[in-house]
Amino acid sequence: MALIKPLPLTLPPLALLSLFLLWPRVQASPQLFWGLVGAIMIVSVALLMSALRLSRRAAQEGVAWGAVWRPRPILLGQGLAQLLIYTGFVWGWETARDHLPLLVAQLAFAYLVDIASVWRFDPVYRLGLAPVPIVLSTNLFLFFTDAHYMWQWPMIALAVLSRELKWWRVIEGERRRVHIFNPSAIALSLTALTLILTEQMHTSWGEAVALAHSTGPYSYELVFVAGLVVSVLFGVGLTILSATLTLIGLGALYTQHFQGAFYYLDTAIPAAVFLGVNLLVTDPATSPQSRVGKLLYGVMYGLLVFALYGLLRGIERPPMGDDPGLSASFCDKLLAVPLLNLMTPLFDRLAFILTPSALASRFAEPLGRLNTLNKLKLNPKNLARLSFTLVWGGLFVGWVHPQLRHHPGGALSVWLKACDETPQEARAPFACENRDRLYRKACERGSLESCHNLALSLELGEAGSPNLSAATPLYEKACEGGRLLSCHHLGGLYVMEAERLNERALAERAEPLLKRACEGELWASCSRLALLISSRWAQEDRRAETWALWTKACEHKEPFACLEVGQRALQPPQQRASECAQGDHFACASLRYAEQAHPTRHPQLSSMMQAREALTYACQGELWVACANVGWMMWRGDGGPVAREQGVKLMQRACDGGLKSTCERAEQMRLEQH
Repeated sequence: MALIKPLPLTLPPLALLSLFLLWPRVQASPQLFWGLVGAIMIVSVALLMSALRLSRRAAQEGVAWGAVWRPRPILLGQGLAQLLIYTGFVWGWETARDHLPLLVAQLAFAYLVDIASVWRFDPVYRLGLAPVPIVLSTNLFLFFTDAHYMWQWPMIALAVLSRELKWWRVIEGERRRVHIFNPSAIALSLTALTLILTEQMHTSWGEAVALAHSTGPYSYELVFVAGLVVSVLFGVGLTILSATLTLIGLGALYTQHFQGAFYYLDTAIPAAVFLGVNLLVTDPATSPQSRVGKLLYGVMYGLLVFALYGLLRGIERPPMGDDPGLSASFCDKLLAVPLLNLMTPLFDRLAFILTPSALASRFAEPLGRLNTLNKLKLNPKNLARLSFTLVWGGLFVGWVHPQLRHHPGGALSVWLKACDETPQEARAPFACENRDRLYRKACERGSLESCHNLALSLELGEAGSPNLSAATPLYEKACEGGRLLSCHHLGGLYVMEAERLNERALAERAEPLLKRACEGELWASCSRLALLISSRWAQEDRRAETWALWTKACEHKEPFACLEVGQRALQPPQQRASECAQGDHFACASLRYAEQAHPTRHPQLSSMMQAREALTYACQGELWVACANVGWMMWRGDGGPVAREQGVKLMQRACDGGLKSTCERAEQMRLEQH
C-alpha cells in the first residue's frame, strides 16, 4: 500500500483547525479563541519535533516515514453505534446541536495528537478510525462551556495518549499488547475527579449532558439498539445484561428497605448510566474475554455505580447566591471504569477458577457437534451472539424498558409520602431533594403551584440549608401568574432581607405584593402589611391604616392580627382616649372599633369584650401569649362570663406550648379551683 506523505497527512487537519478561528462563535469568545490557538500551537510543536526526529532517522537509515490507510472495519460499527446515540442527543437538546461543529474540530485535533504520538517511535502511522469513537464517546458524557473550552483540548489529548499505556493480554486466543484503559473513560474520569476536587464542575456541561440523554422521546431505545450493535460486534452482551440486572436488583432492595422510596428519581437506571452500561464499559480491549469474567465485570460495574451515586450525591451542594454549587452524582458511571479496567485480568483469572476443566470437558462434545454448523456458514460464536440478542431484546422490551421509561418514581405523590409523611429518622436519603426535583420539572412546565412549593422548600431549607436567592425568582414567577400566596411569601422575604441588609428599597418592593394579596382576601398578608407600614420603613404616620388592616384581618380570624387587636384592647380606654386627644389616630381608631363591635355604656367593658374575642381567635392560631391572656380573662370573668375550668386549660396550653412563665400561674389557678 502506498505511503501517504507527511504534509498531505497533517496539513488538512491543521488547516481545518485554523479555519475554526474565523468562526464567529470562536471569535466572540476570547477563551474559546485562545484555547483553540493554544491547541494548534502545542500540537504543531509536537508534530514538528516528531517530524525532525524522523527526518534525521530517514537521512541516516533510509527509513521511509508517513502513513498508510489501514482502517479497522469493526471501529466503523462502534462509530455507527455512537452516532445512533447522537441522534437522540441532538434531537432533545439545542446545546448538543450547537456543539456539533466543535466535534469536527476535536476530531482534527485528535488525529494530529495521535499522529505526533505514533511518530515518536514508529515512522509509519496507520491511518484509520481510532480517534473517532474516542472523541464521540468523550463528548457523549462531558464537554466544557465556551468560557472554559480551553480544557476540552487537554481532555481529548489525554484520551488519545492514554492508548500508549499498554500491557500484554490474551485476546481471542492471541497474546496481544493492548491499552490498559478505555481511552475516553480514563480521560473523563480524571477530568471529572479534578472538577469535583476543585469544585469547578459548573465550568462544564456535564450535568446537563447527563439530563439531556433522558429528554429525547426514544433515548433508552436508541441506547439499547446501540448496545446491541456493540454486543454483536464485540460479544460484550453479558456485561451489559449483568450490569443492568445488578442496578435494577439493587434498586429494588433499596425500595424495599425504605418502604416505597426509590434510589434514583424517576427511573430504575438513569439514561446516562444506561449509556455507560452499553457503550462506556464495553470496550473489548479493556474488558474480560471470558463469559464468566464478563458477567462478573458487569456485576461489579453495577455495584460501583450504585455506590458512587450515593457517595457523590452526598457531597453535592446546590447553587446559592454567588456560590455556583457542586454537582457530582452524574460522574458515577465515569469514575468506576478505570478501576474496572485495572481489574480486568483478575476477572479472567476468577473466571478460569470458577470454570473447572471437568465442566469444560462435559460440554466439549456438544460444542464439537455445533462446529458442523460451519458447513452451513453459521459460526457457533455468531450463533451464540444472535441467540443472546434475541433473549436480551425480549427481556428489555418485556421487563427492563417499563422500569426505565415508565417508572413509578415519576409520580410526585411517591416523594410527598417519602418526604412529608415519613419521620426524618426513617426517611430515605435525598427523598426531599427528589420531591423538589419533580417540583422543578412541573414548574418549568408551567405549574404555578409547583413553583410555589419548590420556593417554600428552598426558603425553609427542607432539603438542605435555606436558599433564599433561589426561592425568590420562583415566588416571583408564581406571584406574577396570580398565585396570591406566593405574593405573600415573596413580600415576607423582601421584608426579612430589608431588615438583614438595612435596605429600604426591599421594604418598598414588599408593600405592593402584600397589598395585592391582602386585597385578594389573604388575611395573613393584611396582618403582615400592617406590620410593615407601622415599622421603621414607613415614610409617614400610617398607624390608622394599620389598625384598619388588623381589624379587617381579625374579623376573618387571622391569629396575628387578632393578637394585635386583643393586646391593644387590653389597654385602659382612658389611656387610649388621652392618646387620641393628643392626636394618636391609632388610639382613636381602636376606641371607635371597640364601641362599634361591642356597643355598651361602659367603654371598659367594650374593650374587654373586644379583647376576649380577639385573643380567643389568636389562641386558636397557637399564639401562646394570647392563650395565657384570654385564659386569665376567663378565670376572672373579664369581658364575659367567668369560665374558670376553661381558663385553667388555656393557661396550661400556653405552658405546654413553651411559654414557661405561665406554668406556675396555671398550677396556682388549678389549686384555687379545687
